[in-house]
Amino acid sequence: MNRPDPKPVEPKPDAVPAAPLVPAPPPPPRRSECTAAKTPAAEQSAEFLRREEEAKQSGEDWARSNKRPSAMGATYDEAQDAHEFYQAQMAQLQHDLDGYLAQLARSDPPNHIPRSFNEAMLSEDLWMPAMELEMDMMRKRGVFSKVSRLEGKK
Repeated sequence: MNRPDPKPVEPKPDAVPAAPLVPAPPPPPRRSECTAAKTPAAEQSAEFLRREEEAKQSGEDWARSNKRPSAMGATYDEAQDAHEFYQAQMAQLQHDLDGYLAQLARSDPPNHIPRSFNEAMLSEDLWMPAMELEMDMMRKRGVFSKVSRLEGKK
């Protein structure tokens, strides 16, 4: 069954266009009736700011915004400091390298690194100090802790 097409609606020439909708203003925010109390952290922060301002006025290093302290009026040469740091690092590296090479030269046979504790104990005077140093560092850093042996176990 075919239905006829609806006729298009033509606007009336004397019709007034509708005014655009204006959104209602938002309600005012709700305010708490409680008064704000200063927290201990806020009081400490205010105290710090007061002390910092006093220290700035008296010229204390810690309160100034400089990157480096004044060091009692001494001058700072960044290039010289970097050079001295480089020299110290190179000296330490050379010392470590000399020790490593000396250790390699003393081992039996040369350049031999033991694969087990028993093998290392064949050159106890060479390997025991290194093992003790390593164990001390692991104890200091809390890498492991001693536990009691289970009953009936070796």
